[in-house]
Amino acid sequence: MKRNSSGSRLDIDHLARLSNLKLSKSEKEDLRRDLESTIEYIKNLKEIDVSALKPSYQSTNLKNVSFEDGEGKGLKLTKEDALKNAAHKKDGYFIVKRVL
Repeated sequence: MKRNSSGSRLDIDHLARLSNLKLSKSEKEDLRRDLESTIEYIKNLKEIDVSALKPSYQSTNLKNVSFEDGEGKGLKLTKEDALKNAAHKKDGYFIVKRVL
């Protein structure tokens, strides 16, 4: 994308076309200022020394909680419990509307 002397006006026009947005001149100017502010903030983040930090690939510490299928192998929800509050059921199965 080309930039003109006034900053990122062409970037905003291009992004508006890509997003299929019709923006007024004042909206474009507001977005241009916001975009420039965001870019400046990102530049500031690049100045932070993170060399002593280890990369984090997973921030939630979730662990695999799956288990083997089968009766008596730690199932928490029995078929009866699952069907207990079902509005429509028959012969141990949920009844749902046809999808196709």
